[in-house]
Amino acid sequence: MITKLLPEDVSKYWDIISYGLERSLPPVANGVERMNNILASLLAGSMECWLGSEGDQIAGMMVTAVAEDVCSGTRDLMIYALYGYDKLPGELWVEGYSLVSRYAKSKNCGRITAYTNVPSLVEVAKKFGGDTQYTYITVPLDSD
Repeated sequence: MITKLLPEDVSKYWDIISYGLERSLPPVANGVERMNNILASLLAGSMECWLGSEGDQIAGMMVTAVAEDVCSGTRDLMIYALYGYDKLPGELWVEGYSLVSRYAKSKNCGRITAYTNVPSLVEVAKKFGGDTQYTYITVPLDSD
């Protein structure tokens, strides 16, 4: 079962959420205040946290945010972080994709996007018709 947490429920699960975040954050999230900023965004409702469970055991967590490209006028639902505490069963992937795609459409998003360097996640994206031909490139700048 997949549950979208309400902002007021985030604090209750913060230890579990932060554990998964620390292990799955994308390369764009490298600031020293990142965890505080994510928590503030989750509490304010500008990011969403989803928990996947089997029975009463939490199996995975996902954090999403609507990303707007002002130049093109498009909106995407970005999977900001995704983490499995154990191996996630196939039916949880299917349920999660179905639920999140409906949520994205309700937010007027045209795509679901994500960053990953995990080959198995690239394969999951392909199974759902995802375009995986692009590579996200990061070039760090020297601090002067």
